[in-house]
Amino acid sequence: MEEIERQTSRGSATTERRWSAAATAIALLGFGVLLVVLPRFFQSFDEAKYVGIGRNVLAGHGVVTIDGTAFLEHAPLWSVAIVAPSLVLGGNPLDWGHAYNILAALAFVGLVAAFGWRVRPAAGALAVAVVVGFVYLHDLSRTARLDVPVAALTLAAVALGLRAAERQSPAWAVAGGFAFGVAGLVKEVVLPFAPLPLFAALLRGVPGRTVVRLGGVMALTALVTTAWWFIVVASYTGRIYRLGLPASI
Repeated sequence: MEEIERQTSRGSATTERRWSAAATAIALLGFGVLLVVLPRFFQSFDEAKYVGIGRNVLAGHGVVTIDGTAFLEHAPLWSVAIVAPSLVLGGNPLDWGHAYNILAALAFVGLVAAFGWRVRPAAGALAVAVVVGFVYLHDLSRTARLDVPVAALTLAAVALGLRAAERQSPAWAVAGGFAFGVAGLVKEVVLPFAPLPLFAALLRGVPGRTVVRLGGVMALTALVTTAWWFIVVASYTGRIYRLGLPASI
């Protein structure tokens, strides 16, 4: 009797995985097709600003907008990322940004599925259905703005941090810290998510000393990754980025 129940349970789990995987694949495919077929959303002021900043940075004029005003709200990584390929390969920077957004949106939805799958396959499929049904994600993904890319980078950083905690691996911690740093250079909304892998490690019973060590590796890697931006801001303002303290005594 117990053997029959175990076989039934295994069969149900296998069926759930198959149906969940199929539903996730269909949602991802449909979402991707829509993003490719639908035209780019209307151009915003932010997108035009990113193009101007990127062109000025690559021309050696500094982190300034088209009117010469310094823009230090966040690093110019995204601005450079959408302009650089247009200078090398041609095309419109906004089209490059749109292409990045399509890839980032698919990566974001895929990562949402992966996080849900960790609970159970059906949870992953349900999470994908909810996210893909969120119309604002469709709108943002049809732009050259940085919101969807930073969301995808944030989830990727959390995933790498979780892997570092599960493996108790400094190498994975370096990867996670680098991802957090890159996400922060796009936009600093990643910051509240930085402690999540460490909290998860503590909940899973990873020794405190190991958590501190992995957290230190991730923090140091993220700091090294973003240090150049602190130097740039200090050169413009004489202040430490976000803290407002003097950059020199």
